[in-house]
Amino acid sequence: MIHSGVCDAQAAEPQSNLGALLARERKWEEAVAEYRLALDHDPLLSEARCGLSGALAKQGNYEEAIRGLAELVKLRPAYAPARLQLGIILALEGKVDEAIDAYSELLRANPADAAAHYHLALALSGQGKSKEALLHYRDAVKARPDFPEALSNLAWMLATQP
Repeated sequence: MIHSGVCDAQAAEPQSNLGALLARERKWEEAVAEYRLALDHDPLLSEARCGLSGALAKQGNYEEAIRGLAELVKLRPAYAPARLQLGIILALEGKVDEAIDAYSELLRANPADAAAHYHLALALSGQGKSKEALLHYRDAVKARPDFPEALSNLAWMLATQP
């Protein structure tokens, strides 16, 4: 809770951690409740905001998840997990151009982000932009050689490209 204008980060982090544990167990409703409690203690706790949005998306509440992540990106533009998750949820909602923008912005800040390259490649591939997607799969594997999904998709694209 916020007392005299000071947030209680010590109380927020355990609540956020419990939310993360519940999310790993796919207990979305309970995870949402714990993340909300964490944010009652510390409204700026990035991990809780990001976790809440992920759990909301798993419940099918994409709009609220996108709003929360967009707000977090504005508050903490350098917090890469929020921008990546925003792109993923936008893509799930069919807002692929916006997802591509989120991934591209993340890559401007961190050109070696393997997950951003991978998800950007997925989005581009879905739009039929195979050559661009191939480049980003390669960059994902270059940044993280042990990235099985990127390796698999890269191999598939190389095997099926004319």
